[in-house]
Amino acid sequence: MRSFEARANPLYMAHHNVDSADDVIVMRGSPDWLRLDLSETRPFLRAHNLPEDLLEQFVALWDGAIIPDYRTFRAQLKHISLATVDQVSGALAIHLRDIDHRDVPQRTRIAFTDDDDWFSPALFADLPRAAVNGYRWGSCRIGFDFDPTAPNPAIISLRPLSEVVYTNNYAVQALDGIDELRKLSDHRQANKRFREKAFECLSSPEYLSCAVKHPCSTVAALHLLRDAAFVNDPYAVLVRFVTELNDAVIPAGAEWIGSPLRELRSAVSAMKPRFRKIRSAALFRN
Repeated sequence: MRSFEARANPLYMAHHNVDSADDVIVMRGSPDWLRLDLSETRPFLRAHNLPEDLLEQFVALWDGAIIPDYRTFRAQLKHISLATVDQVSGALAIHLRDIDHRDVPQRTRIAFTDDDDWFSPALFADLPRAAVNGYRWGSCRIGFDFDPTAPNPAIISLRPLSEVVYTNNYAVQALDGIDELRKLSDHRQANKRFREKAFECLSSPEYLSCAVKHPCSTVAALHLLRDAAFVNDPYAVLVRFVTELNDAVIPAGAEWIGSPLRELRSAVSAMKPRFRKIRSAALFRN
């Protein structure tokens, strides 16, 4: 599979429409991170009941303390994510904005992703095709866990198998048109639909996707801006993240994350403080 950016080529799009694909991965929103106007993030944040200036505050703090800057780091994370999507066997990748009403055949299995999520190369191969409305599988998680009831959680973990639909551990099929597809691209709406009695779901025990809650993720930004230690010294908190990430062991059943994890470790280990020397820089290693 080629990256989402390749879809801008009209000759490619002409021969790779969703209406001819059995398995599809749909990217929700994905800005050009290097050219991002932060004011454009306000509608997204409002829609998720978050402070509309959240990222503007966070980026100002990050960019004043850490190299590379926020936009460059997000672009690196997107590159890692798209590489995992490209490796999913037999699937077509497309932006949500590029799908129209002709592009939703009943047989097509459609998974959704953000541009920092990872997928197993065997995502669809390990999901038995069935006459159902949706599919759900196990989700890995990488990143700080800000749940105060979870003491010392592992930075890489397997979320418990349950009925919960996260951002990238579900797929749908037999949709009633593009409006339903767009609605179910929101995992909060999908979570409600998957719990309806009339909605038939095939659940897999395999861990086929990974949510990467890196320090620049929206959920991390929300919590880190409330953390006095981060506000006072963002780089010191990043050192802790890198140390835990480098020391973490990949859980059994999620061995496929090894390749993107190496790239993530490399990207965060290359970070530097912008204005001062840190004696703990020796903690950073490949």
